Amino acid sequence: MIKNDIKKLFDIAGLERKHEELRQKAANNEVIEAEKKAKMLEYALEHVDVTAFIAVHATDYFPEKGVITPSGHSTFSFLDKFISNNSKKVIQDLQLKVPRITVHFTLNYVVEGVAAQGQYFTWNTKYAILIPLKDFIQRVTCLNPVDTWIIGKLPLPSSAEILMPEKEYTSNPKKWDKLAGKAKVVPYPKKYNLKEAIGIRIRQRGYQVTEGGDHSWFEGLDIQYLQGFIQKSTFLSTEEKERLSALAVTSGFSHWNKIFTAIAQKAGAQTGKHFRTIWREMEIFAEELYNILFNPTYERDISVKEMIESFSFKHKTIPALKRQVEIYIEKVREEMKSGKYKNKEEIVSLNLLSTELIKIAKLLEQIIANGEKSKDISWEEFLKKEKII
Repeated sequence: MIKNDIKKLFDIAGLERKHEELRQKAANNEVIEAEKKAKMLEYALEHVDVTAFIAVHATDYFPEKGVITPSGHSTFSFLDKFISNNSKKVIQDLQLKVPRITVHFTLNYVVEGVAAQGQYFTWNTKYAILIPLKDFIQRVTCLNPVDTWIIGKLPLPSSAEILMPEKEYTSNPKKWDKLAGKAKVVPYPKKYNLKEAIGIRIRQRGYQVTEGGDHSWFEGLDIQYLQGFIQKSTFLSTEEKERLSALAVTSGFSHWNKIFTAIAQKAGAQTGKHFRTIWREMEIFAEELYNILFNPTYERDISVKEMIESFSFKHKTIPALKRQVEIYIEKVREEMKSGKYKNKEEIVSLNLLSTELIKIAKLLEQIIANGEKSKDISWEEFLKKEKII
């Protein structure tokens, strides 16, 4: 009996020792992680240089001929699963495209999702393109830790890398190497998902991996404000905390985005959110407009007369929607005349967007003209008569 009690006692002691080892290991990992973040903070505060950052573009489309192309350069397909074959033909005949002429990147991490209209959307992509920020900084319109973006196509420099599944690459390596242009293809093994592969490759290239939220790095971790991050550090000495805190104050870096504001000013870029720009406004407008034209099931029995004269879709009739398109056409022309856009790819994309808006305006004009002759039928019947659906 005594032997059994002693054995139980030793078993408990052994388990306790293992638990202590695990606790110690976790504490050590926490210190190592704090050290990494502190080193990045110190570098960012003292050097504020684009060479610290690598841009990440996650996508399901391999950059053919080594070029990232905005989705707005492709025929519109947003409503493919809702619209009829006739609608698709209208889109194809008119070569209607999404008015999205921007290409987006995160810095030093990969985006997993985005908050939009009160919901959080996540996605998984197949490929990722990594480019040192310094190698295309002259193209950057907006520099932001969680949403850095450019206008127009981006031919990839030789410093760029395209991460793709190893199995897909090894099936035809010559094909993928040719498609990549100047960029280097980096296959990642099946045991890693894309996010893990990106993190590993960022570290291998000598950059620091970070975490991002909706508007900045480290959101939700209670360290987005530099002063709080510095003071809560378990790695920095008291003297080092005071030195970095003073440096943050004198540099005007109250939070992470302030660091990027300083970099953006040096690069001549802005830091504002894409969703507040005219470019995003036009994207949302087009989605709503195409939904009216090609997916009228939300209001089957409304008459053509109501659609033209008094229908309230976001308080706008079809003529009002046409006037809005004309306003956008004028705004794009103003942007093109502003002198802000000098790169060939920017000018090409702006011209394409202007052309698409003009097509939409003409389509609406034709619908209004034909609709005047068919006021008494339903909107759905009219669209069928016009062979739009």
